[in-house]
Amino acid sequence: VEFTRQRDKIIIAIAQLNADLVGLIEIENDGTGANSAIQDLVTGLNAFMGAGTYSFINDGAAVQTNSSDEIRCAIIYKSAVVAPVGSPMLSSNAVFDRPPLAHTFNMLATNKLFNFIVNHFKSKGCGAAAGADLDQNDGQSCYNNRRKLQSAELINFINTTVVTTSTTDRIISVGDY
Repeated sequence: VEFTRQRDKIIIAIAQLNADLVGLIEIENDGTGANSAIQDLVTGLNAFMGAGTYSFINDGAAVQTNSSDEIRCAIIYKSAVVAPVGSPMLSSNAVFDRPPLAHTFNMLATNKLFNFIVNHFKSKGCGAAAGADLDQNDGQSCYNNRRKLQSAELINFINTTVVTTSTTDRIISVGDY
């Protein structure tokens, strides 16, 4: 009952946004198959908004690789507005607990390419923090060092993978920093 209540609430919220692209964080890391969380969300959105309104980027993984978590990043999009170009790009750097997911899109109305990247950096929760990741009493709480390393690696990922693969430097980066 609680799952259905939360699912319906999320579907209504995304539908009200009516966004052409949505970066999702904390979606269950259970692949992209018929019973996956991402497929269930898109199916629900399309039932609410009309068949074929949203699609999702399929990274092809039963469980997203390079992720040390039960959750992952994902992208949904309106296929009448944008078209994915090429393959999804995931960082393989171990600094990320949940690797950023990037994809190149073509804005159909203007025929312009751009890259959309979803990030989910390490939280401030102290958990097993040690060393430089302990709270330094500077207002950043725990894991600030890790987030700085993730930020630097995100820039590297953008410059060495996303831009070179897509051949465009138009970047939209969203998520939890």
